[in-house]
Amino acid sequence: CANKPELFNNMIPVTYKNGEWVHADSNNSNKDYLWYDYSNSKWANAVVVKKDYKNGKVGTEIKNDDVLAWYVWIPRFRYKLWNVGEEAPDSYNAYDNGINVIFENGLNSISNDNYITHPVFGDNLKGFWISKYEISKDEEIYKFVPGKESYYDNNFENYQSMTDDLVNMYNLDKNTDLHIINNLEWGATLYLSHSKYGVCDDDGCTSISSNDTYISGANKQDSTTRNVYGVFDMAGASSEYVLGNYKIGSATSEVIFSNGGAWDNALSSLSTRNYLIRGGIGKGLFTFGDISMSDSRYSTRSVLLNK
Repeated sequence: CANKPELFNNMIPVTYKNGEWVHADSNNSNKDYLWYDYSNSKWANAVVVKKDYKNGKVGTEIKNDDVLAWYVWIPRFRYKLWNVGEEAPDSYNAYDNGINVIFENGLNSISNDNYITHPVFGDNLKGFWISKYEISKDEEIYKFVPGKESYYDNNFENYQSMTDDLVNMYNLDKNTDLHIINNLEWGATLYLSHSKYGVCDDDGCTSISSNDTYISGANKQDSTTRNVYGVFDMAGASSEYVLGNYKIGSATSEVIFSNGGAWDNALSSLSTRNYLIRGGIGKGLFTFGDISMSDSRYSTRSVLLNK
């Protein structure tokens, strides 16, 4: 089973009940307010709330006005290899049938001829929180909330500056690391989505929809689970900056060279910037590349983890 998510100060576990987001049972034992059930594509969600939020009991509705940011937990996992070497065949047709994923409760990485712990988790990471929505701006406060136009048309360095102060602005624990998503974090989310815990089952895999607006969270089928519990707009809305050097071979440890390039839609010659572009309208979840291959609207999302 998946690792229990790590909550930070000002974070509230939430679940969707009768058309509302409500306070979930953090112990995940109350089946009426279950926090997560990855086997049924119910990924753990949590909200960062304002300092003056009055914490209610399990089942209390969470008002949108009290929320600064939404996050989704990506638990530690290993996956069955199929992409060893650029010419390796899809030994179990991971693209059509889904990636074989196994959750890990331990903190030691596994690597053998069959499975590998996704490299984003290293040797000491139980999981991480990825923002459910792209960044938006409400007056002078940067948020990750639904129903808002993505804050776009800025440069990567400015997005880094924006996120640097959010730990204090959100009143999170001092040991919290909040940063722009990196390429491996995007890749781990992609892998989990393209498995039986996301959009794949015994009949194959369903593509998540591509949001053709710049309003984040417009349609539940735009999420990594095609329901309300996933991460939204990784295959649509604004194109997104992610941290990671892009030179041939270096940014592809989580992107598949599947004969014919089905998982690799990148340009053949790119710069060595410290970022690359993922997603965007008409691009899809598996697309990555340089600015020149995307549209002109660049946003980003964030990740929370324990330092």
